Amino acid sequence: AGVYSDAQTNDARLCLANVRAAEAAGALVASRTEVSGIERGPGGLVVHAGDMELHARTVVNACGPWVDAVRRLEDPQAGTSVSLSKGVHLVVDLPGGWDAALTIPVDESRVSFAIPWEGKLLLGTTDTAVDDPGAASVTPEDELQVLGEAARALPAELLARQLVRARFAGLRVLPLTDGTTARAHRDVTLSRGPLGMLSVAGGKLTTYRLIARRVLDELGADLGGRGDWHEPFPLPGAAEPDIVAASLRGVEPELALHLARTYGELAGEVLAHAAGRLDALDPIVPGEPEILAQVVYARDHEWAVDADDVLRRRTTLALRGRATADVRARVTDLLGASRVASAI
Repeated sequence: AGVYSDAQTNDARLCLANVRAAEAAGALVASRTEVSGIERGPGGLVVHAGDMELHARTVVNACGPWVDAVRRLEDPQAGTSVSLSKGVHLVVDLPGGWDAALTIPVDESRVSFAIPWEGKLLLGTTDTAVDDPGAASVTPEDELQVLGEAARALPAELLARQLVRARFAGLRVLPLTDGTTARAHRDVTLSRGPLGMLSVAGGKLTTYRLIARRVLDELGADLGGRGDWHEPFPLPGAAEPDIVAASLRGVEPELALHLARTYGELAGEVLAHAAGRLDALDPIVPGEPEILAQVVYARDHEWAVDADDVLRRRTTLALRGRATADVRARVTDLLGASRVASAI
């Protein structure tokens, strides 16, 4: 057997860290704001978004699976520039003593995985071409495929359909291809529209900063030739979790490590923000590490609006099958209370 080490991240929280870094640098963050039009304006472009009219020297379209929909706001005649591939994951219980990821060969172009993740076992993924990004979902056929491929290497008692705790699908944005998406390269494509908007698509999460550098290099003239963006800097919260956990006083070690792994050096800020609440350290879900203080913090510092924002994108509770109706109601109530407190 061959053994190698790899890295693991929480993609939603990595995205949040980048948004927070942008805000700290002076960016206006407008979550849940739909872009409805792009037109030429004096000195650049005008973007209509929600009830705002934004004037900019340049616009970057980095909308993932919806990149072509935004291109057509600039140019209704714009064609299709990317292929979309759906990847499905299933979440099952993690057997005791399991602490390594498993790679399962499927065919000459694909492998499947079984990865310890958030206290569960993550299975997948698939690679299926789709046309409509808004319609991507986990079908019964997808579920059977993931379980069948996992069964090549895992014991059957882990893989009964009734043992699946959660399921979710994501989309890969790939260069346009006539072949199968499984064989498509994960290349990055940059293109300019007739009004000058720069669209970027493709690539992988692990190289997103290199992709950003390419975009900024392309925009050098638009931005006045500045070149200081090549200097790397850590994202907000970046720190060694064990060191952060040791610095958190007054909380159980397991909770301290959970907060440190989730927020890095901002973990103390999460606790301080909810210091006045008697139930701040109570779990959102009994038996799980996430606490009510995280809901309040997500609302006030991470742009969370509804229960899905908290349970799917600020924590992984929904992706672990823990977002029951009662849990959703409790989070929704707490978000509403936060709004009232913020208004006061």
